[in-house]
Amino acid sequence: MKKNSSNTNLILLVTGFVMVLLISYPFTIKKTIDLKNNYKKEQQRLKYAKNADKLINTLVQENVFLDSILKVNDLQVNASFQQLLLNKITKYTQDTSSLKLTSLSSPHKFESKQIKETYVIEVQGSFTTLLSFLHYLENQRLGEVTSITFIKNKNYRKNTFELFLKIYLQKVKTK
Repeated sequence: MKKNSSNTNLILLVTGFVMVLLISYPFTIKKTIDLKNNYKKEQQRLKYAKNADKLINTLVQENVFLDSILKVNDLQVNASFQQLLLNKITKYTQDTSSLKLTSLSSPHKFESKQIKETYVIEVQGSFTTLLSFLHYLENQRLGEVTSITFIKNKNYRKNTFELFLKIYLQKVKTK
């Protein structure tokens, strides 16, 4: 009989211990685990905060470096492609006095899988000057020269012939 009561006492003791654990879990153990997780998160944030000065310095240096690259290449962050194209053409025409920009039309846009913008540029000058300008424009890699047309017009006021070059420059953007 004594064995039976000790088994019962043992079962009651284990059952009571499990009940105490189940009852105390939401009040104490869960809060302790949550506090430990919060502590780990705060330690991680503190670690990032300590490295923030180094990160800021490297980002500032990278920003200065990228700005210098943009300045060397004469690019602006907020400039449109048409503005950039006009700046490149103007820079070249200032160097070459015998070349005149007669028109730069707004882009023609075509959308399918890609966005294709075609710019029509018309310049006036001698044949060799126009060819060197075309070479310069292709080397700038602003887009693909899809078509060129030489046009010879007679200027009746001066009684001379003028040569024009019409360039179709296409820029492809992905959606």
